[in-house]
Amino acid sequence: MNCAFCPHHKCYTSGQNCTRLTHEEISEYYTDEDKKMMRASSATESRNYLKMTRLEESVFFAKEMGVKKVGIAFCIGLANEAHFCAQYFKNEGLDVQSVCCKVCSVDKDLLELEKIKPGQREAMCNPKVQARLLNEGGTELNFILLGRFIHVTGAVSWEFWKKALYKKIFFYESLSLMRQTFLL
Repeated sequence: MNCAFCPHHKCYTSGQNCTRLTHEEISEYYTDEDKKMMRASSATESRNYLKMTRLEESVFFAKEMGVKKVGIAFCIGLANEAHFCAQYFKNEGLDVQSVCCKVCSVDKDLLELEKIKPGQREAMCNPKVQARLLNEGGTELNFILLGRFIHVTGAVSWEFWKKALYKKIFFYESLSLMRQTFLL
């Protein structure tokens, strides 16, 4: 597959299936929990598309799911935006836990990581502990706010995030654009 180079995307526009998978086979991939999230996501899109900001849609989605407690894992460079999102979620009646990437302030020397300014103390990004703390905090849905993909995740893949957070995630590539990607 190489959908990024497809000139027509007929899978979206006219129902073309470029795989050997039947729709019945595909439906077996999804658990009941997956389907519940997909229904809430579809309802969010169909009822609010181009009517709400992504932040408003996120609250709508959380409420459709019956979520009471959300988590925010964020890049330290987006601390102000994380505060804004957390306050908005709180104002909408959600309980919020948040963890910045530099949590625990572990110096990069500990894991022999390259520094911006060698010889000076520099805290590493700590996504595994972010995930652990959100899980220990009992969050039901987590959001990731980051400015640059590679900055926060480093060598940690999205497979890690999906497994480590144990929950479905909304990812904000940039708060100003509020581009939302539903990760399954």
